[in-house]
Amino acid sequence: MEENAFLMGIAKVMAQANNTHTNISPLFLAKRSNSIPLRCYWFGYDLHVVLAQKPFQPFLGTKIKRINGKTPSDLLKELENWYGGSTNRLKFFSPLYFMSPELLEAINCGNTKNTIEIIYEDDNEEEFSVIVEASKSGKDEVGYWPSDWLNTSLMKKKNK
Repeated sequence: MEENAFLMGIAKVMAQANNTHTNISPLFLAKRSNSIPLRCYWFGYDLHVVLAQKPFQPFLGTKIKRINGKTPSDLLKELENWYGGSTNRLKFFSPLYFMSPELLEAINCGNTKNTIEIIYEDDNEEEFSVIVEASKSGKDEVGYWPSDWLNTSLMKKKNK
């Protein structure tokens, strides 16, 4: 059994306690897993790209319609099986799961542990698809606290 499958198996057992404080830390999981070069954040019911490494910067601000064929809301609902307690807290941390093909594959929401297919919606409400490859390099630069990704002065300091 691979490490992420093992960890997510333990996370599923811990989630049954339905206590926000009885979970495997999403930060811990994200640090140990691969990641695509994009970061997203929830604005109301919509998930948007808020950070992107080159050459993915044209996707900044776009709305994510589907990740590996599932809507962000459906993925969030699916994650409830692996994260107990507060749904709002899970929603806050969910981008840490969404950015890792390894974690998505470990919970049967991904087809491969190396790529994620994302369907975006642009400003003209046109949808387009891209396959994004993950790696472990460069992913630590922006940190693992989703709300920090919205702080432009903090991101400038981290990217120097």
